[in-house]
Amino acid sequence: MTAPPPERHAETSQDTAPRKRGWRPRRLHFHLGIWSILAIAAVGLFLLLASMSLTGRAIVLPNWVAERVETEMNTAMPQGSITLRRIEFGVTPKGWPRLRLVDVGLRDASGLDIAQLNSIEGGVRVGPLLRGELVPRTAILSGAQITFRRLSDGTFALQFGRGGTATGNLADMLDAMDAVFVGGILEDASRVEALGLTITLEDARSGRLWQVTDGRLSVHQTDQIIETQVTFDVFNQTDELAEVELNLRSSKADSAASLSVDFSNAAAQDIGAQTPALSFLSVVDAPIDGALRTTISADGKISDLAGALEINEGAIKPEPGATPVAFGGARGYVDYDPQKDSLELSGLTFTSELGEIALDGQLLFTNYHKDWPQSILAQLRLNEARLVTPELFDAPVVIDQGFADMRINLSPFSIDFGQTVLFRGDTRYEMTGGVSAKGDDWKYDIDLRSPDFTVEELKKVWPKTAGKLTREWVVKNLNGGRAEDAHFVLFGNSADKMNMVLSVHVVDTNVRMSPDLPVAEDATGTVTLVRDRLAVDISSGTLTAPNGVAMDASGTTFVIPDVFVEPAPAEARIVMEGPADGAFSLLEAEPFTVFEGTGYGPDVADGYMQMRADVRFLLLDQLPWEEIDFAVEGEMRDVTSDQLVAGSTLAADKLDFTVSPTELTIKGAGRLGEVDIYDATWTHPFGPGAEERKSIITGSAAFGEALVRELDLGLDRSMVVGDAPAEFTLELPEDASPILTARTDLVGVGLTIAAVDWSKPRTTPGDLTLTATLGLDPSIDAMRLEAPGMLAEGSLTTAGGDLERVALSRVRVGDWLDAPVTMTGRPGAPVVISLDGGRVDLRNAGFSMNGDGGPNPDASPLLLRLDEVVVSDGIALQNFAGEFDRRNGMRGPFTAQVSNGAPISGSIAPGERGAVYRIRADDGGAVLKGLGVFSMAQGGDLQVLLRANGSSGNFEGQLQMNDTRLVDAPVVAEMLSAISVIGLLDQLNGPGIGFTEVKARFNLSEERLTLYSSSAVSASLGLAMDGYYDFDTSSLDMQGTLSPFYLINSLGRVMSLRDGEGLVGFNFTLIGPDDDVEVGVNPLSLLTPGMFREIFRREAPQQVTEE
Repeated sequence: MTAPPPERHAETSQDTAPRKRGWRPRRLHFHLGIWSILAIAAVGLFLLLASMSLTGRAIVLPNWVAERVETEMNTAMPQGSITLRRIEFGVTPKGWPRLRLVDVGLRDASGLDIAQLNSIEGGVRVGPLLRGELVPRTAILSGAQITFRRLSDGTFALQFGRGGTATGNLADMLDAMDAVFVGGILEDASRVEALGLTITLEDARSGRLWQVTDGRLSVHQTDQIIETQVTFDVFNQTDELAEVELNLRSSKADSAASLSVDFSNAAAQDIGAQTPALSFLSVVDAPIDGALRTTISADGKISDLAGALEINEGAIKPEPGATPVAFGGARGYVDYDPQKDSLELSGLTFTSELGEIALDGQLLFTNYHKDWPQSILAQLRLNEARLVTPELFDAPVVIDQGFADMRINLSPFSIDFGQTVLFRGDTRYEMTGGVSAKGDDWKYDIDLRSPDFTVEELKKVWPKTAGKLTREWVVKNLNGGRAEDAHFVLFGNSADKMNMVLSVHVVDTNVRMSPDLPVAEDATGTVTLVRDRLAVDISSGTLTAPNGVAMDASGTTFVIPDVFVEPAPAEARIVMEGPADGAFSLLEAEPFTVFEGTGYGPDVADGYMQMRADVRFLLLDQLPWEEIDFAVEGEMRDVTSDQLVAGSTLAADKLDFTVSPTELTIKGAGRLGEVDIYDATWTHPFGPGAEERKSIITGSAAFGEALVRELDLGLDRSMVVGDAPAEFTLELPEDASPILTARTDLVGVGLTIAAVDWSKPRTTPGDLTLTATLGLDPSIDAMRLEAPGMLAEGSLTTAGGDLERVALSRVRVGDWLDAPVTMTGRPGAPVVISLDGGRVDLRNAGFSMNGDGGPNPDASPLLLRLDEVVVSDGIALQNFAGEFDRRNGMRGPFTAQVSNGAPISGSIAPGERGAVYRIRADDGGAVLKGLGVFSMAQGGDLQVLLRANGSSGNFEGQLQMNDTRLVDAPVVAEMLSAISVIGLLDQLNGPGIGFTEVKARFNLSEERLTLYSSSAVSASLGLAMDGYYDFDTSSLDMQGTLSPFYLINSLGRVMSLRDGEGLVGFNFTLIGPDDDVEVGVNPLSLLTPGMFREIFRREAPQQVTEE
């Protein structure tokens, strides 16, 4: 110990001296007073401090104290300055001094405010305080208002309160904070706390503003470090606040620091705006939880950044107006390497309504603008992905692994895929393309390829977004085989409908277009989806027809024009090539059913067929086949069929055909047996209403000798030669024989009907129409033949391949035949020709009656039942009936009636120059009268013999009539009156003159009757006559001899040259019209014996034989 200070010792000596000198009581009073005062002051101070400690009250120190403290604090600060308004003094409950500085301002060296606090409160150290120094032991700050700005160039500005602004980089800010604790006012403070912080962060880079209220700050320091903890809630534009805890550990020696941040329910975009390493979060609109640890280098740069992030449900929203793309969440670990400027991603999982994905990788930040990356190069390794959304796939689609290189441009936002490869088992997928956002619109263009995988894989990855029913079709109807060169393109924008393009080459695949259509087996082709249109094109494959025949299906296609329409319409084009029965078996099945109710089947024709069937239907289960529309067309080659026309083979080199829901149509040229069919169209109805329509073949074919042979109508093949085109219609009724209708102009066909001696040259036109029933026993149901010299109408039937009957209701041949004709077939024999009714003119008759009577074994028998037979111009027979054999000329008996009904009978036989007619009648007078030859004869047995004389209508004839009477004969009466034979005249005017025999020889032609000679004799009269009767003028030119008393007179007949003449007779002439005959009698001839009477008359007509 040292001696007390001299001053104090001296003072003590002085104090005691007066007491010794008697002034002691006074000095004692002073001494006690001071201690008393001190005691009292001490007691008062204690009571005051105790009161302040217990009540928490503080006293305001004088202003000079505040000024002194402000000066001392500023002196202690290495730079900058502090201002304060007042100081309040108090005592803690533990008795420690406590100061409260009110309205404290902190300025930097430039004089700008760094901080503005409502108050700073804390304990101070006693010793320095007694020395007049303010050394805080602890500090509690309240009501701090801090504005923290990041400028567009990346520098920071920190503003406390409403004053000026301090600027600098992060290192500057850390140094400014360290200055408070190193050599500053808080150098000896062990703890600093801040309550009720109001922090505003303005970020010029992102254009965003954050505000923290009621924040808490706690700072602890040691000799080397300062540890700062900040907790606060941030308004993140939701109903819930983001909770943030920030721990900063900085070194006092330099600007280096370590920072850890834990946050929850923060806005991902807020976190992404804090550092370039997390800039990718700027496009995420979702709450995020995380823990980040970073180190800040001495120069204020982030030297590393690592941590864990968990993004909750939200959306990708790169632009304020962009349509958000929702996702379920993401979590993973990040590790930033500032040397590489890359961010490692590990254990990253991402979920959305599509599924989830797990990946690792790294992000490389490029294309900086104002120290902020504008692009990110992402190199990602896919560990696994599961696409589980039922809206896309029936079962989860798992991607086992993959890798991707992509460029992410942040503004404007876009993702460009570089090399992206995905693996599902052994299947490799390669993806390129990109996604971009502009305004409120997303644009995308994704290109996915795979070189080789199975069709089953294709079915697993086919998305339902390409049409639900379309996916169902792919799953059900593509089976087996492999897929090659798959190419999937997805492009478009969010404002419009998604555009998809898919192309894949399939090999050895079975393709079924619908349950009602056959399967294309071992098919090779392509499956394409272009926007709304799905198409399957089969370049090669086999289609097994329902009857088991394998058909080439190359060219078959299947199309769904709009995969987004439900129910989706579909179009199948079935292309088949192979045996015709295979194609027909398909057409027999539903939905075609072309042979339903026809009796035909797939074996209706043999040949080779190429067919294309376009089928349109809806992709519905249990679709009625009536609602399936289709159109079929094709070509058949080398076609033969023996079913359409029984007994005949239809053949064609090439036929075209079409099928619709209502009919089958086949077109082409061919042959029916030997008959050429120039062109034909078969239209066969089926389906609803088919019973009201006809199955019909129309076209043109050769009518001629080949048709006669093919139809085997039993006709003489010599009847038809050559061919002529004929238009025809062939009806094919159900359960009935085909019906043929035909018409031809006959140009090119020569026709001969020997039975009626008629023919038509090939070049001569005509008209033939017929309706025939074809089959094993064909028939002509109606026929009309019109040609020069011929008109025939009727029908024809056959039996057993032979002619049964030809019934012609009318046959008109030339001008000699107009009658119904029936031809009746006889197996192994010529047909029988029957004429039943009608008219025959023998003057021009075409029967074989003018021949020489030569043998003709094929000549047809002729049965005549004619209404009229014209023998000559003046002679006609009615009700003519006869049966004639024509094998050796015309031969047979007949009966008839003359015009007045008198019956005759006779026969026809061949002669040297034509037919020989023998006619007889029991009433010859009536017959002669009916024939218009002689009307004055009555009764008598008549016999006439007519021999054809070569030319048509010319006959040499003989007549003999017995026991007839001559009555009412004006001409004879006039002659008898002239020769005054009164008795005979009376007899003529009475019962008539009886003749025992009448004879005549004559020639009958179309122009006249030439009477070579004639005679009529009786007991009282003889008559001989010859001459001419002209049919055109009905006039007579006759001469003759009348011999009265013939019985006696005939005794002198030896003197006469003619029958009917006696020794004595009168020559007479008959000249003029038959209704006004001029009778001439030569009385001198009475005096001339018979043989000499020739000198009084002309020579009698002589018989002339025509060559």
